[in-house]
Amino acid sequence: MIENRKEYYENLNTEKERAELQEREKTRREAEKAETKRRDEEEKRRTEERSAREEKHKDKLLKMEKVKKLMEQLGEKPFEGLTEEELLSMEEEDLLARGIEHMSKEKDDLKQKMKQVEKRVDYYTR
Repeated sequence: MIENRKEYYENLNTEKERAELQEREKTRREAEKAETKRRDEEEKRRTEERSAREEKHKDKLLKMEKVKKLMEQLGEKPFEGLTEEELLSMEEEDLLARGIEHMSKEKDDLKQKMKQVEKRVDYYTR
């Protein structure tokens, strides 16, 4: 009977140890699964950030190309004093308006100079 009791307690301890071992193994697997999930999410986040940076860079290059075309068409004077960042932040319509405004000022200046020259010529001919 003592041996039966001893055997019973040994089996009980063995079962308890086995249950604890299974619980630790289960906890380890869950932690491993959580870590894998965290790594996957981190990788996905990095990929999305990289894609967003590449897209932003591509957009910046396209915008700069458009600005350069406008500068070729309208000249560089209307855009003097503006940094690259300011040029990129402006809308295309604003850039065109700035160029047209500059051309209008140049036209007015030329008209005024022509009037002055006309007056001098008139003065010299009299």
